[in-house]
Order: sequence, then structure tokens, then C-alpha cells
Amino acid sequence: MPKEIAFKYLRFYEDKATLMHHFFFPLNLKELKDFRVRGIKNNNLLVDDDFQARDERRLEFFIQRKFNELKTLLDKKPAIYLHSGLNIPLIGLVEVGIIDRGTNVIEIRPVTGCNLKCPFCSVSPEKRERNFIIEPEFLVEKLKALIQIKTKNTKIFINSQGEPLLYAPLAYLIKGMKIQDKIDSINIVTNGTLLTENKLEELKRAGLDTLYVSLHTLDKKKAKKLSGSIDINPERILSNILYAKEQGIKVVLTPVVIFGENEKDIEKLARFCAEKGLKIAPQNYLRYKFGEKNYQQRDFDYFYNWLNNLKQDIGEKAFQLPLSIEEDNAPPNPFIKGKVEKIPIVLPGFFKHEGIGSLYGRLVSIINGEGKKTAKARIIRTKHNIIAAKCLN
Repeated sequence: MPKEIAFKYLRFYEDKATLMHHFFFPLNLKELKDFRVRGIKNNNLLVDDDFQARDERRLEFFIQRKFNELKTLLDKKPAIYLHSGLNIPLIGLVEVGIIDRGTNVIEIRPVTGCNLKCPFCSVSPEKRERNFIIEPEFLVEKLKALIQIKTKNTKIFINSQGEPLLYAPLAYLIKGMKIQDKIDSINIVTNGTLLTENKLEELKRAGLDTLYVSLHTLDKKKAKKLSGSIDINPERILSNILYAKEQGIKVVLTPVVIFGENEKDIEKLARFCAEKGLKIAPQNYLRYKFGEKNYQQRDFDYFYNWLNNLKQDIGEKAFQLPLSIEEDNAPPNPFIKGKVEKIPIVLPGFFKHEGIGSLYGRLVSIINGEGKKTAKARIIRTKHNIIAAKCLN
């Protein structure tokens, strides 16, 4: 009688296996027959009833190799799964992992990629060669070690360079972080399009405190333009925002102000927040090096003058106060800007010709490091333990 075996985070189908719902690698039953797999049931594998430990080891090794073919379901780009078996750090990159800027705020970025194509995006996922996803237990393990050096209660911000709700085990990750000592609050920054009532209930039970939602207009036609998606529905997002509030989750709207495009829309959003007891924190559109540059930015004097006038018109109560950020301990930075280091390359990078190295307990983004085993590289960035280098060989 065949028996089922399950792999955590993997679901099996006739033509593929999915990892955490949003990633996949091609797979078929013919490939699995050599490993005594007889079929698929409940998205698990059916194996012979006398399937032994040695058979399982062989099958696990085969599946590990299939991760080299991992792709993102959303855009079919190559993807890399970061897990504890890789024996790498999670500090050092700005795109994924853990960012500690020496304050009582720690940023957690468990996944890259986005379901929208906003024409003002600050990171422009379309320009990247591949996506990354991190095993939740690995993230919690590394966070636990980092928290030990903190002297103050810490705010966790899950703010992927993409959409964090594409990370299927998000509630599981939050629960794992919430039980750690010195965690003051857990916050998510999201575009809101993937929220549902069930998801909100799940996140609340896990320990989510605040939801920051990047909603830029209530007008459906303009929302399609500003999101690059024909499926976006501002009314549904608003409905879920109000449901989040009912569940006891604090909600802050964080629209991006693109002057000449949506400042009037944000005035309507601010009035909505005032009426419903929500908070709003408008953000000034800026043109970043690796972001989209489809609009002109305004300087902060112009922005703050507009914002102050809006506060006077609507009232201060609807506007979110600045986050209370205090200096705190951070891991010592082992790199010196300008110094040349020999850095082992452990992963391909986000961008073309980029490699990711690992040295001194940090991941290092290395320009022109792709395809090399070791890079002789000059360190060009060290601020906030975000390390970048330029390959010289």
C-alpha cells in the first residue's frame, strides 16, 4: 500500500512542484520513478510502503538539485531559496534579508518580487534578473541572535523590496518573531491588493500590530495607471483596511505623492482617514538610481509646504506622527570602504553581471562578480552594514 510523504513548504503537481505557493520548479512523475515515487496525493508524494530512510535521502538530494531550476510563478524569473543549509549570513544586502541601521528598528525582507508594476516604483523589480525567498526558520534564527545585542525594545518592519504578502508563510514568520524577547511591535508595509479577511485574521492571530498600506488613489481608473495592473480594486482594498481596523490592527495609509498626478486624490484619502479613524502618512515621490523615473520629483520644501496646508485643512489628527527611532547597538561593521578584499562568491546577484559574496559574516553585493568563484574586489559601500564592492579581476 503506497504511503504519503510531505516536504515542508513544497506542494507537488503533475508538471511541477511549488515552493511557498509563489515559486516553482518543473517536475514530472517520470523523473521521480527512479526514487520509488508512485504518484501524487493531496499535493504530497506517494511512495512504496517499504520506502526506507536511504530512499528518502536519495529523493531529498534529487529535490535539492531541482532547486537550481526554481522560478517565480508571477514573472517566470529565476529564483533562489535562501535556507539554513547554505550556511550564509543574512545581513549585508539591501534587497533581501535583515537590515539593522543601528536603531531600535530592524527591517526584515523575506522575499523579492511584486504583483504590481507601479510606474513610480523606487526599486523597479522589472530591472532585476532574479528573485529571492528565505526560509522562515532561518530568518527567525538570525533575528534571534541579532536581538540579543539590542538594549531597547525593537520594532520589526517587514518591508520587502516588492510585496511581502507574496511570502506565503508570513503569519508563521510573524509568530516566530513575536515570541522573541525585546520585540515591541511587528509592522508590514504592503500595497494591500492581496489582503483578504481570512488573511487579516491570520496575521492578527500571529501578532501583527500595524499595517502600512501604499494606496495612492481611490479612483479606479487612476489606480490602474499608478499600479500598472488592470485588476486593482481600491474599493476592495479599502474594505479590507476597515476590516483590519475592526480586528484591532492599526492601519496607516502611505500614499506616494506625485505632484501633477494624484495630490488631489491624496486629499480625498486624508479625508477618508479622518472620517474612519485611520492614519495617513503621505510620502514624497523621489527618483532613485534603480527605480522608475517616469515622473518629475519635487523638493522637500515644496512637499512639506503642501503637507502642512493639507493638515491645516483637514486637521492633524488623521496624520501619523513620525516613527520614534532611537539609536541602539548594531553588529560591528567588519569592512573598510576602499579596501580590497578577496571575497568568495556564493550566489548570483539581483542584477546582470552581479555576484553575491560572503565574508566576515556579511553578504556582499559585487558588481561584475557574476560567474566567479572568488572576487578580488574593492569595497565601495559599508554604511549600515549594507556592503557593496566592485570586482577588479
